Amino acid sequence: MTARTQHTVPQWYIKKWGDEDGRVLFSRNGKILGPTKPRRILARRDFYESPVLTVQDIAVLSTFVAEHVTSKNARPMAEAILEGALFHSTLKTLVLPSPHLGEKEKKLLSGALKDNEERRLAKSEDKAKTIADRLMVGDADVLVKSKSALNFFEFLGDLAFRGQGIRSRIAQTDLMSEGGAAILARIASANTTCVLFFDRLGHPVTILRNETERRFVTSDNPVVNILGPQEERVPEDDEYALYFPLSPSRALIVPPWKQRFTSETATEELVASLNAWIANNAHETLVGRCRADLTVTLNDAGTPPPMRTWFEERSSGLRPRVKRTS
Repeated sequence: MTARTQHTVPQWYIKKWGDEDGRVLFSRNGKILGPTKPRRILARRDFYESPVLTVQDIAVLSTFVAEHVTSKNARPMAEAILEGALFHSTLKTLVLPSPHLGEKEKKLLSGALKDNEERRLAKSEDKAKTIADRLMVGDADVLVKSKSALNFFEFLGDLAFRGQGIRSRIAQTDLMSEGGAAILARIASANTTCVLFFDRLGHPVTILRNETERRFVTSDNPVVNILGPQEERVPEDDEYALYFPLSPSRALIVPPWKQRFTSETATEELVASLNAWIANNAHETLVGRCRADLTVTLNDAGTPPPMRTWFEERSSGLRPRVKRTS
């Protein structure tokens, strides 16, 4: 089977920034380009192909699951991801090169391995699109239903960790290959999903409306923790505030445990701050509704401003958390 172009961010999502002809403007490494169709950007060859793991990859991944997957709900998910990666790696390194297989059998097996991850993500993205469309019209109650919420948080976790930038940063540690980094990103995603969903079931979110002249932008890393390491102190183990722009005029904010976001309507100052967080976490590509939005965001890019003042403590309405393992 020939190599295929696969999108690191769903095309249906990027289309929300398109014009009437479905074309988007984007910047790559600071240079504004386009307009073009979403299928022409944020794509890599065989990005979701099952990787071949090295001996060092396997050691690092096993240690990470044992020591850093803290949610008891995430542990079986992480172990299943690792076992699946080991199985696929074994097939590619030991079975496919075997002289006992004919070319037809090798082609079928290779195609099945290529299809596996792409099929999983396509299923996740299809469910997420339905929920994202409901969030766009302000229907946050869709995230109260446990099955819908789990599907969407799985999608957010995937989107937060699967990008080229995350894989590159992991691989640059010299501890893992690019394939090992891809699997570590999936395991970290599963852990984050459980921390955000199972461990804080019923936690409220904010759908932020933007009616200002400055619109939200997005990027090749569209899910950002806005209480990240740029803050004066490192967040607690489960202290995440995820920001996910849904469109130029709507955004989703998942606040830290026991807190709420203090506004449902954005000011230009807040939009500029959130766009700066997106730009700071982007790998190479920003996407905007118009050239002015991208120009201003690129000019503002740098160290994003602290966001902690936009959150406040909630004193009631909390559900019991799932007990965490140490």
